[in-house]
Amino acid sequence: MKSFSLKGQYTLSLHYFGRKHPKNHLDLFLLPGYEKHHLDDKVLITYHISFDQWRRRFSQPIIAKRGENHRYRYLFFSGKVANGNNGKVRLLQHGKFLATAGFIQKTGNVLLRIGKKNAMEEK
Repeated sequence: MKSFSLKGQYTLSLHYFGRKHPKNHLDLFLLPGYEKHHLDDKVLITYHISFDQWRRRFSQPIIAKRGENHRYRYLFFSGKVANGNNGKVRLLQHGKFLATAGFIQKTGNVLLRIGKKNAMEEK
C-alpha cells in the first residue's frame, strides 16, 4: 500500500442527514503538492468514508450550520485516513475520474475546512 504525507488545509465535506442515518458520509478533498488557486493542472484526490465508522477521529465542531437536507461542520482532524474496507480513494483531474488508489494519509492536527463549495466546484 502506497503511503505519503500531505500538509496544509484540506476541504472536508460532512453530509449529515440525521442521527445514525445510513446516508451520513464524509468527502475529503486533497490537493497534494500544488499552491495554485485553480484546478486546471491539479490531480484532486477525494476520499469517501462512512461518518459513523470514522466519527471517533473528529473533535467537537467549532462551527455548525444546519441545512434542510444535511449539515456541514468545521472539524479538527487527527489521525490516519486509510481506504481499507470503508471507502475508496479516487484520483480525479478536472473533476473527471482517472484511477482508484489505496493509501494511508497521516495528517497530524490539521484544520479541515468544510461548509463551503467543495474543491471540485472551485475552478
